[in-house]
Amino acid sequence: MENQSVIVKKENGIATVTMNRPEIRNAMNNALGEGVTAAFESIYGDDSVRAVVFTGAGKAFCAGGEISDLKRIAETMTIMETRTYIRNATIRMLNAITRLEKPVIAMVRGAAVGAGCNLALACDMIIASDNASFGEIFARVGLASDYGGSYFIPRLVGMAKAKELFLTAKMIDSKEAERIGLINQVVPDAELEKTVYALADQFAAGPTRAYGYAKTQLNAGVNGDLASALDREADGFSVLIHSEDHKEGFTAFLEKRPPKFKGK
Repeated sequence: MENQSVIVKKENGIATVTMNRPEIRNAMNNALGEGVTAAFESIYGDDSVRAVVFTGAGKAFCAGGEISDLKRIAETMTIMETRTYIRNATIRMLNAITRLEKPVIAMVRGAAVGAGCNLALACDMIIASDNASFGEIFARVGLASDYGGSYFIPRLVGMAKAKELFLTAKMIDSKEAERIGLINQVVPDAELEKTVYALADQFAAGPTRAYGYAKTQLNAGVNGDLASALDREADGFSVLIHSEDHKEGFTAFLEKRPPKFKGK
């Protein structure tokens, strides 16, 4: 699948979804948003894809909302029209990323700002270049969060640090982002793709159904109670223990060899 705003490449069990507006640092507009959403939705039913890498072309991951698009919304829509437009666009996109039952890795170099930062946070893991930077800079232009930032940030770094990031609207480098738990790993820029695709290869060779259940359980468990978490775990365990991947993993463990998972 390919269009002007988003490129999808599928190879060796890995889909790479690339935001493709490098001339403006992959700034988000309606076309890019629809392209990202469609790209992730196309992966749902594709059993050949077992891991996803999400990135931006050029020198930035995503520099936030495109100024001309923000201006169009402010000048042509009412408050209620804006609410409907933003809610529909972001709910569909974030659901497409977070509910995908396959591991999603954000590969970030350069700026991940505003909406761009939050899109990275919607992924399961973030591996960033040492030249990457992150920021919730909405307050600089008199806005508050979109694209799930107010949901993701407090859960990753705690409420005090979340308020600091949003209210000061400061940028932080990738080392600071790693230190506070916003991202998973920082690597030299020259090693970024090698590191990300090594992890993606690991996921693509892993037990896909087990990953899917783990993601669902963890995402739901953040806000739920213990009894609900135990129910979800029982549901997942009862299905997975009868799966081909479990049989293979258990046999490989007993035979002291690497498992050969098929995602079934």
